[in-house]
Amino acid sequence: MAYSSGNEELYFKTLREYKKLHGKDLEEIKFSLEAGNRKKACRQAHTLKSSSAFIGAEILSEIAFRAEKALKYSEQDNAAGVSRIMAELEEASQKLTAELECFSETEQPKIAFDKDRAFALMEKLIPLLETSEAVVFTLRDEIEEVFTPFGKEGEELLSLIDTFEFPEAAKVLLKIKSML
Repeated sequence: MAYSSGNEELYFKTLREYKKLHGKDLEEIKFSLEAGNRKKACRQAHTLKSSSAFIGAEILSEIAFRAEKALKYSEQDNAAGVSRIMAELEEASQKLTAELECFSETEQPKIAFDKDRAFALMEKLIPLLETSEAVVFTLRDEIEEVFTPFGKEGEELLSLIDTFEFPEAAKVLLKIKSML
């Protein structure tokens, strides 16, 4: 959201564009490597690093940066090292792709995100979760509505609350907070 000046509509449009323009980057890197064109694969990893950073996909960006360095500076015969970083890159790319699935080409996201509401709910929830207060269940519907846009983390938060694992749920909530 930082690069969108807090404009949700622009941010979601940026995510849809990322998905459209960079959804095949990993396959292109692999194809370049298979074709023996390490230099091109390095440039593609650089592009993936930058575009991922722009949308806030920091983990994918960091791994793409490491892939770029490995492709640029490691020895040609360091196949094991390149293979390892490519496996990490593939895993991170798949996770991001799954998160981006809630965005279609023509629609707004299926679930709107209200940052102010999320922060307000976090301020209320964190102390309740840390002290294992059952009153959390009275907020269950609101928690689901507000934190579903966070994908895997939102689902994990709900699952932990539903199974009475409040201290772990507090940790996930703090992780979500750090993402904002």
